[in-house]
Amino acid sequence: MLAKEFIIEKQVKVDPMHASASPGAYSSTVDRYYGLYRASMLMACSPGDLSKIDTSSASGDKLYVGAYTDAEKNMIDSAFKAMGAKVITYASPPSHEEKGIQITSPVQPFKGYQ
Repeated sequence: MLAKEFIIEKQVKVDPMHASASPGAYSSTVDRYYGLYRASMLMACSPGDLSKIDTSSASGDKLYVGAYTDAEKNMIDSAFKAMGAKVITYASPPSHEEKGIQITSPVQPFKGYQ
């Protein structure tokens, strides 16, 4: 157990010198990783209608690891197996373009490129 897990420090006010140098500094009770990420997505849409925005995702506050090759997938599987951790698959390879995606370049190739 780490000391920071059981020591509760007294809440103090921000130093006036720090406050004067950083006006408009805010914080929240969301976690510093996934919660802040989701909040930043909502901030990017503000001040519009935020009621239609999904505030969570399939992975939630879990980590994301992407594998593009079988070798990378084997590395992920081996590492988590060694740790005794379960691998959760959200999407299996290979990737593909959805219908409606432009699959040819609109740019004309220059001489010598082909």
